[in-house]
Amino acid sequence: MKIYLLLVLYIVQCIGYIWFLKGFFPVKAVLQGEGDQHCIENYQVPDPKFDKLIFMVVDALRSDFVFSNHSSMEFVHSLLNGGKALGYTAYSNPPTVTLPRLKAITTGSTPSFLDAILNIAEDDQSSSLSKQDSWVKQLWKSGAKVNMFGDDTWTKLFPEYFNKVDGTSSFYVADFTEVDNNVTRHLNYELQNAKDWDCMILHYLGLDHIGHKGGPNSPNMPPKQKEMDEVVKTIYSKHLLNNPNTLMILLGDHGMNDAGNHGGSSAGETSAGLVFISEQFSFHSNRTVPQEDITNSYQFLDIIQQIDLVPTLSGLLGIPIPKNNIGKLIPEILNLYCEHERKSLLFQNAYQLKRILEEAFGRELNETNDDNSDFHLLSSLFAHSVEVEEEASIHAFINTAQDFLMSSYSDYNYFDIYFGFILFLLCSLVVLADFSCNFQSKTNVDKLIQLFIFTYSVTMHGSSLVEEEHQTWWGLIVLFSLFSYFLLIDIKVQHKYWNFFAIMAFLRLMRAWNYSGQKFNILSVVTTSSLLQGSSISIWSIGILAYCVVLNDINRSFNKESTGFRTFITIVSCFEALSSVLAKLIGFYSAAGQLKVTPLLRFILNYVTAFYKLDEWKDCVTPLLQLSFEIYTVTTALTLLRSVLDRKSSHIFPGLLSLFNLFLLNQTKLENMGLLVCVILVQKLVCRLLGPSASPSYLFTYNLLLQNFSFFCMGNTNALSSIDLSNSFNGLRSYDVIPVGILTFISNWSLPIVASLGSLQLIKNSASQNNPIESLIRLKLLFNMLFYSVAGSSLLMSCFNLRFHLFIWTVFSPKLLFFLSWFGLHNLLFDSLFGVAALLSI
Repeated sequence: MKIYLLLVLYIVQCIGYIWFLKGFFPVKAVLQGEGDQHCIENYQVPDPKFDKLIFMVVDALRSDFVFSNHSSMEFVHSLLNGGKALGYTAYSNPPTVTLPRLKAITTGSTPSFLDAILNIAEDDQSSSLSKQDSWVKQLWKSGAKVNMFGDDTWTKLFPEYFNKVDGTSSFYVADFTEVDNNVTRHLNYELQNAKDWDCMILHYLGLDHIGHKGGPNSPNMPPKQKEMDEVVKTIYSKHLLNNPNTLMILLGDHGMNDAGNHGGSSAGETSAGLVFISEQFSFHSNRTVPQEDITNSYQFLDIIQQIDLVPTLSGLLGIPIPKNNIGKLIPEILNLYCEHERKSLLFQNAYQLKRILEEAFGRELNETNDDNSDFHLLSSLFAHSVEVEEEASIHAFINTAQDFLMSSYSDYNYFDIYFGFILFLLCSLVVLADFSCNFQSKTNVDKLIQLFIFTYSVTMHGSSLVEEEHQTWWGLIVLFSLFSYFLLIDIKVQHKYWNFFAIMAFLRLMRAWNYSGQKFNILSVVTTSSLLQGSSISIWSIGILAYCVVLNDINRSFNKESTGFRTFITIVSCFEALSSVLAKLIGFYSAAGQLKVTPLLRFILNYVTAFYKLDEWKDCVTPLLQLSFEIYTVTTALTLLRSVLDRKSSHIFPGLLSLFNLFLLNQTKLENMGLLVCVILVQKLVCRLLGPSASPSYLFTYNLLLQNFSFFCMGNTNALSSIDLSNSFNGLRSYDVIPVGILTFISNWSLPIVASLGSLQLIKNSASQNNPIESLIRLKLLFNMLFYSVAGSSLLMSCFNLRFHLFIWTVFSPKLLFFLSWFGLHNLLFDSLFGVAALLSI
């Protein structure tokens, strides 16, 4: 099959995979209409306890940021200890990203995993809650005025319910201050004109941005916590103190892990702080804050489900519980009511859950002739609670109903799942047939390659193997290297032993560079990068070395050009590297809370600051990164133009490849720049060790192993929380989904991209009259398609088979998305399309 037909087949296969995802991650089915207050005999709905609400969301406010002895929120502590506030650790169901969490805390329902994908698309309107019931909609229907200031995700969810709104982009993580100042600047006016609002939503983003850039232990974290504490103090002293009928809620939509990211299911990501504040509270707890988190479990005070906020808030405000809510009333809050009122609220919660259960089973809950044991148990509990009218019995039904709904209330589109899987599988069979016709040799290396593909495919069926996938790739690349040394390499190769020893040493260094697992605390493992971060001299020395290696490659790749043009490209590339180094230097020391400068550096920074008319050195980061990107664009354009004018297309690809490596280095975290040098050196050593006689299948296998191995060496995992956003806004002054998406992918896949494009050099060295470059690139594409076809088919079967498994949303679903990134983006773009481009240039 010709290479162009293979590309078409690849695209069709991608369509099949995406079609499967469309059925596996459907838009969640919800009950239409609005909730109402059920009429219960002898029980009237109690009057609301509050007529105003201040809903303050601090993005990524982990529980220990509020309750631990490391917290700087001293005023909140005084409220909790003084009986004017109630604190909880609120469990946030994965995926722990903003959009699905806001859906959960406004509707009371568990979010769809699809929301984690839509979270990055700020212009997407499919996630709107206009047609779904929520406490925001219920307030709006009751005539209440709702004002919102902060994260514009709220405007995407509720485009028509706000009386006054001032939204701020949540994705520009380089900004720690403006995103919060844009919220706080409204406070004085709103508090002085309380008649203009009944509900005020404040969503602060700075703490989350600090976590993404510097982690939870960043020196910028305590000042930000104090700033949020001052906001609470301002609201309390200027409004709550004199308005006991106003309720304030302080909460985090989710937490963060030890790297400052979120999206997964670790204890830090799912443990968010939640505080109810009011003058009406007079509950004094025996447990005072701050507390010490000895076990590092982030479990402070009472533990509740975050969605329990929804029915509780509905009861306190006197509005119907949202129709799709599966949360339950918080028992301690019910102490504000007398016994009769408590039973009324509990029955409202019970009947609302009863309606969802009946929709799920398709029959009335009071039917007792059902064979389903779960349904029979729920029916019995509900009937008993109605009969005896005791709080304990109502609580028992509500607790059981919530547990059942949270574990089983899922919806799949089986037609899309079957169609997508069949399309993917048919394409995979065509690839397998084509591969069998082209690779007919039955040597030991071919058998070993087939064994590796089979082994990796089997790991798709184990949750622990998916979570710890870095161990699989480490074992495979070591075994394959040992096999190569003892069975494949000609004993007469010069310096065979030392080349092999160097390869293994670099691989072991890469393995120790970061900790990539999901099951253990990443801070408990001493890694190479953590040791480097302890010394600014060592980390910057390795960073400068990385730039020198890449700049040397640029100079050597243009050796067929004229001396003047090669010198020009090298000098301009040095300026690009200098601007990036200065930006990283400022960002590095700004995150550390200090910037030590020499007189020369001071002169350069003063000049850059004056040139861009900025106030502080730290404001130079974005202009410098923008300058670096502009230089790269101009340099690449000049290289292409010269090639066209001189008709020397055979010289263009090595130069463009080396220039792109510099761009990839700029997009790599400072702590991981040494890894990029290791990847380049391993490829050069493998090329030297094998020589021109190595079999193509061997080269393709080693490159595939190196790509995947280097990805996990960067500290990545198959969890959404490992996605690093710190380089997603390099050179951008505002959020734009397309460039941010591209930069996010490149910064998280920079090392696999280097390995993938570097493989073209190995192909060039192996080319001969018997194996022309065009044939080798086609075989490489076919080989990669075979690997991803077999592994992808196994993954799709695994996810379908385990669709009701406990870990389907926390382990296997993220793996589906990461595999799509490998299969549909990385391999198609860099292993395939660039390979076709190389046919015309190498």
